Amino acid sequence: MRTGDSIAAIASDHADHGATHACIRISGPDAFDAVARLLVGATFEPDRRIRRVVLEIPTHAGDAAITLPAWIITYKTPASFTGEDVVELMVATNDFLLDRLLA
Repeated sequence: MRTGDSIAAIASDHADHGATHACIRISGPDAFDAVARLLVGATFEPDRRIRRVVLEIPTHAGDAAITLPAWIITYKTPASFTGEDVVELMVATNDFLLDRLLA
């Protein structure tokens, strides 16, 4: 991976132990923009507060988008473990939805 790339990945063990929520972590220079594009009816504020939001997840071409309630928390550089901008999304555990969020 080149320095400066943004990455997104599932950051929780959502499949085992009957977890109802999964954490997706997005890190890098495009993290805030990536999440801001998914928000419905809210402005994106990277202020390290936990917020309840609604995401609009694109589906396959021609299909309607899916709306999904989520919790987000942001860490603005340099106040994160990696020193990069980081967003954590807590969403319902559903493999289809997680795949679409990471697509």
